[in-house]
Amino acid sequence: PGKNGVTYLTPLGLDGSEGPELVRLRAVGHESDPHYHTGAQFQIFLDGYAQFPDFRLEAVAIHYTEHHVPYGPFSGDHDMIVVHAKPAGRRAMKEALKSEALRREINRAGRQWHGSADTIEWEPVAGHEGMRRKVLIPESAGVAAQLVTCPPGTVLPEAPAPYGRYEFVI
Repeated sequence: PGKNGVTYLTPLGLDGSEGPELVRLRAVGHESDPHYHTGAQFQIFLDGYAQFPDFRLEAVAIHYTEHHVPYGPFSGDHDMIVVHAKPAGRRAMKEALKSEALRREINRAGRQWHGSADTIEWEPVAGHEGMRRKVLIPESAGVAAQLVTCPPGTVLPEAPAPYGRYEFVI
């Protein structure tokens, strides 16, 4: 159990000791203060919603931020997976604003992207009968996220991933 309506679940095998770290959390009535993480992160919303100041995510959805990029506040009821490309801490903006050293950490040129499957139409995947996808973050962003559905037994296309790839089966 955590604060602000969050229940943290056991990490699913990526504990950060040798690279990526992953945690799953369920939140009911969650209120997250403005903050940033010291590493890039993907938040994968499996169920529920998250309300940010300028947008709302309805699961299945993705929110990506580069390292040290502030975001929030956000609230909601959701079941999500948070993946950091490398072990990463969390800094509350209210604390960062009080500290000159932490203010220097803030990545003012950093980027963030988000996408909700409920706002995107399915598109066919050329050359793969019965497969379709929703592009949540386009490859042109430098990172990408897509939701793919296909018949059982389908071989997924394997494009080169020069900087690595996470694949989650929902």
